[in-house]
Amino acid sequence: MSNSALRKARDLSSDVRDALERLLGRALQEEETISVQAYATHEAPTGSERDEAWRRLLERIDKTAARVANVPESELDALIDRPLILSAITRRHEDHARRQHPCTREYARSGTSA
Repeated sequence: MSNSALRKARDLSSDVRDALERLLGRALQEEETISVQAYATHEAPTGSERDEAWRRLLERIDKTAARVANVPESELDALIDRPLILSAITRRHEDHARRQHPCTREYARSGTSA
């Protein structure tokens, strides 16, 4: 049995879609892809295990930093900022599209609230 599932919203049964929309707190768009994973949790390490995990994390960070040591800071900033900017643009576009949908305008004019 699998521990993960990947499905298009349009392919979900109505009861599964309803449950996911309640979980997310919003409606799903037909072309959205839903990813679900289930995994066992574990206690956080303590003592020497925690120290070792911290050392490995710092080592990984140092290796990553070494790979970009010769990249100008402005380029790194642009690479970091780009997905954030694209995300903000996408969100604004989606908000605008929702406000322009005829049902939404009709709902807003009716003066009713959810």
